[in-house]
Amino acid sequence: MVVLKSLSARNFRKLNIDMHFPNGVLIIRGPNESGKSTILEAILFALFGRLMRGVKDLVINYRSNQATVELIFSVNNKDYAVKRVIRRNGATEAHLFELLPNGMRESIANTTKRVNAEIEKLLGGLTFNELLVTNVVAQKDLERIIQSRQDREKVVNALIGLDSYNKAIEKIKKERSQKRKELELKAKTFEQIQRRLSEYHSAIAELERKHKELNEKEKALPQIEEELTKVEASLNVMKQYKNVLDKYRELEAKKKNIVDKISEIKENTKYLEKKITERNQENKQLSEELSKLTTKLKEIENELANYKNMEQARAFLQKLEKTYQKYLPVEVEIKNLTSRADHIEKRLKEINVELDKYNLEEVKKKEETLIKMRNERKLKMPMILTGFLIILAGAALSRINLTIGGAAIFLGILILGFTLFEFKKQFYGVDKQLLELDRKYRDLKLKIKEKEDLEKQLSNTKSRLLNLKNQEKILIESLQKEMRSLDDAYKPQMEGDIHKLYSSVKRKINDAVDKYNSLQNEIKVLKEKIEKVKVLKEKNTKEINELENKILSDKERKTQLEKELEEINSKIQELKFPKLPDGLEFTEDTLGRIESRYRDLQSQRSIILGELKEIRRTIETLEKKIEENKDLGKEFDQIKEDLDNLKLELEALNHSIEILKTVATKIRERFIPYLEQYMSELISFITEGKYKAVRLSKDYNLEVFDSTAGQFISKDIYSGGTVDQFLLAMRLAFILSLIPQTKGIYPKFLFLDEPLASSDNTRRRNIIRLLTNNLRKYFDQIILITHLENIGAPRAKILRIVDGRIIT
Repeated sequence: MVVLKSLSARNFRKLNIDMHFPNGVLIIRGPNESGKSTILEAILFALFGRLMRGVKDLVINYRSNQATVELIFSVNNKDYAVKRVIRRNGATEAHLFELLPNGMRESIANTTKRVNAEIEKLLGGLTFNELLVTNVVAQKDLERIIQSRQDREKVVNALIGLDSYNKAIEKIKKERSQKRKELELKAKTFEQIQRRLSEYHSAIAELERKHKELNEKEKALPQIEEELTKVEASLNVMKQYKNVLDKYRELEAKKKNIVDKISEIKENTKYLEKKITERNQENKQLSEELSKLTTKLKEIENELANYKNMEQARAFLQKLEKTYQKYLPVEVEIKNLTSRADHIEKRLKEINVELDKYNLEEVKKKEETLIKMRNERKLKMPMILTGFLIILAGAALSRINLTIGGAAIFLGILILGFTLFEFKKQFYGVDKQLLELDRKYRDLKLKIKEKEDLEKQLSNTKSRLLNLKNQEKILIESLQKEMRSLDDAYKPQMEGDIHKLYSSVKRKINDAVDKYNSLQNEIKVLKEKIEKVKVLKEKNTKEINELENKILSDKERKTQLEKELEEINSKIQELKFPKLPDGLEFTEDTLGRIESRYRDLQSQRSIILGELKEIRRTIETLEKKIEENKDLGKEFDQIKEDLDNLKLELEALNHSIEILKTVATKIRERFIPYLEQYMSELISFITEGKYKAVRLSKDYNLEVFDSTAGQFISKDIYSGGTVDQFLLAMRLAFILSLIPQTKGIYPKFLFLDEPLASSDNTRRRNIIRLLTNNLRKYFDQIILITHLENIGAPRAKILRIVDGRIIT
């Protein structure tokens, strides 16, 4: 039996854990995407070297370049350790050890292939997919067993001990596939031989035809060569004539080009002289404008000199502003403190009026009198004692005379009640007066305390007010002093409110600053205009110089062109044309026809020569091919016989597969009653008897007996949560039905990944009871994975995982 011992994972997706698997129930809790299901994936990867999802590089945590998984497990009480290392830029490592009783590790395998093979032996041949079906129940994969019919047949065959059928079918399919490939190869070979045989007969006929064609081509070649010689002579003379004609045309074209250029230079010279006249006129206008702008600039600069002390005025205004800003909060605070002092004095008057109503000495005397009365009050014990004695006497007389005894008891009770009532009245009367007096006394003390606090506040406020007024006086004097030191242009009338004086000074200085800035801007604009005029004038002058240089250059170029024209005229006179053959006159069309005929004759000769060569080579090839394939008929008969035999073998293999599938189907059908029995018990347990029976078709489609409808109904009409419970029961029923029939060594652990998510609280508790009680008979370890925080079970170990790490 296979039992899990411990798992160590480093950088395997999110996992960084060391955990032990106890016998019994283990609940792994945690939020979504915390790495809970990755624990199962790490176990399966350690055992089989296969991933449930993604590729190798995605398994490694993005913060690392390698991931490590080590699983310790037990098979028939022997402990083994398998370790796998995945590298982002390297090969995957695998190691398998046996853990000896002395604590040492004995190496079994050190390569991925060997480790996989050895573990398969240890697990009794159990495969990755079989383990997923028999030992893993996942919420997202509950319908795995009832999906594709073809896949379902393979899984059920493996689970109910029909591995031999699966293997036999796969073996026959492989043999069939091999035979099909052989048949395809034989068929292709047969087609090739058929084609070659057809080609053989065609080659014999073709050889005869090629010999006849060779004789015809050899007769046509001398005629073409004779005509080609005559045409070639005429073509050479025409080409010489054309070369002289082309030279003449070329010289005439150059001559015309030079004449055109000389004419163009003359026209361009006239245009340039006109441009020079225009630029000289523009420079004259620019000089006049420059004179006016310079005069205006001097006038504004002279006006700006009147504001030479502007920077000192600005500095003074900033200094005055600072002093004024100090004055403003002092003025505001004086107003606030004056208002506060008035409010305090008003409240003090009100308190004094209230205190005049009280006489403290009289309150104290009355308080002493009441305290004395409370201390002197006594319970009238004689009257109480008399009442009790009368009651006792009445009780005694009741034995002799019930009427007299009853009257005596009533009288005693009356005396006792009156005495106690008077005592209570006296007690509460005095206390009530004392409480009222105490309340008045407390009010008086509070008013006295408030008066003392207000008098203290008033004193502090007046003291602060006096200091502020002194400060205000100093600041006003400072402002007035600063204003008197101003230039006469900015100095105000030194009478009136300080705010008006300050505003007057500020306005005058700011007006002067605005005027100063305006004059500076005008100067800047004028200087820019002057600079632009100068640039334009300089640009015109430069352009005039360039135009004059261009005129000189054109004159030199014109002289050079006139010299070239004389040379071309001389060359034209030296040209001589060759004499043409009789009956020929040179035209481009005539030359084209002769060239075309010459090329046609050359082409015909080349074609005939090529054809002769090709025909001789073809004859040689055909003769060789005929010799090589003279025995092809015998090979054709042998291939045809082999092809017929392969078809018979392939038909036999197909028949064998169908027989095996039929036998496996009948065995699966006999297994259905056991599965229905287990599943009915499980679904009844989970739903507390609401659904007691299920039915499976031959194809393992599920129907549930609905007592309300009185019939079996397909699972698809029920709610999603209920369908999940049906499918969970089916998976568990498969497991329970198949355990005795599986291989001799089978895993004693069961993984359940999120089987509770879609169930309500009641059915959730039933499922947990089913796992912890019923399934513990078959599995030593039940591992439940859930994101639900309130899930627990008796004697269960609980682990919490957050972001790939074990928290508790």
